[in-house]
Amino acid sequence: MVTRTPQRVLIGRSSELDQLLGVLDGAAAGLAGVALVGGDAGIGKTRIVTELCDLAQRRGFVTLAGQCAELGDALPYLPLADALRTAAAEPGGPVGPAVTARPALR
Repeated sequence: MVTRTPQRVLIGRSSELDQLLGVLDGAAAGLAGVALVGGDAGIGKTRIVTELCDLAQRRGFVTLAGQCAELGDALPYLPLADALRTAAAEPGGPVGPAVTARPALR
């Protein structure tokens, strides 16, 4: 019997990951930036963002994750609000005090 161990190797997305790492490197240098990862369902958006978050955390960044909703009308800042709400609820997390100190973020 052959036992297979799940591997977390990102396959076929090195160019896209390099572009995202460029944005991360810019942030580390103090530059503001944004990256949009979009595409059809099942093409690996979550996987590449997960890889980027893992690399960012290893570099000392705090990462947040928020969810979008497929509703008729777009809700502005829904993913950001979701990410902040989730991070602020984490006991002892690095975001809670910042959100508490800024009522507009609640």
